[in-house]
Amino acid sequence: MKLVPAPLAVALLLIPLAGCSDDNGGPQLLTVTVTVADHSYSPLTVTIPVGSTVNWNWTGVEQHDLVWSASNGPAPAPLQPTGTYQRVFDTTGTFGYFCSVHIGEGMTGTIIVQ
Repeated sequence: MKLVPAPLAVALLLIPLAGCSDDNGGPQLLTVTVTVADHSYSPLTVTIPVGSTVNWNWTGVEQHDLVWSASNGPAPAPLQPTGTYQRVFDTTGTFGYFCSVHIGEGMTGTIIVQ
């Protein structure tokens, strides 16, 4: 029988666990950036674990806002050509949003929180 050296054996046991959870055993929290460009959000859909943060970063030359599809959503991001907006998602669900100026052109996005 051939034995595996102890350091290698430990390393092989830990590989499946890498990046799976935070120090408290919960899911690893993410910070994701959505680009707000002229007439589009990119990516269109983001899937994140509960407690994660999404940052929107305006990069175009035209003015855009970010309005939540649900009437009871948080305050919208103002109409602006440049800037940032941030939200921490602390509940599961699907959260749709859109640009009120360009919704007719399909400027919409979705955050899926699991």
